[in-house]
Amino acid sequence: MQYKWYRKWKGGSYYLIWNWLPMGTFWSDKLITSCGGRAIKEEHYKKKSQKDLTKEIEDLKEQIALKDAAYSELANQYSHLLLKLNKKD
Repeated sequence: MQYKWYRKWKGGSYYLIWNWLPMGTFWSDKLITSCGGRAIKEEHYKKKSQKDLTKEIEDLKEQIALKDAAYSELANQYSHLLLKLNKKD
């Protein structure tokens, strides 16, 4: 629960709790007010459905494919420029 990726994945409400005890601050899914504790930050996340996660993965795959194609095009242009440069020598 201390990691943001976990809180986003799990969904729900989380509170960053501070208290005067030597534990320091920590994240909790419950609002703790005993022992002088208080919430100094709140985060709320909606749990994503399987359909949303699948769409997100497909979008990322598409972005990777576009970047790979752009990289390949740049590599081809670089190769052609090197060939032209070598022909001049």
